[in-house]
Amino acid sequence: LYIPMEAYIDFDKERKRLETEQKRIEKIIKSLESKLGNENFVARAPEAVITQTKAQLENMKDQIKEIKSNLRGL
Repeated sequence: LYIPMEAYIDFDKERKRLETEQKRIEKIIKSLESKLGNENFVARAPEAVITQTKAQLENMKDQIKEIKSNLRGL
């Protein structure tokens, strides 16, 4: 069964949406990496906060991989 997706999806609009989301997440990644690279933050923050920040960073990196995969598929 073949369903032409062009009739249901505006590929240019979807590409722009994904690119915008990619830029937003890249900013978050940069911020989290900066925070984790800050010796004062690491020294003073509770271990739970550091663990949570690292988990959030990994989550954002996974999201970037997914977005890049989706962009390649368009």
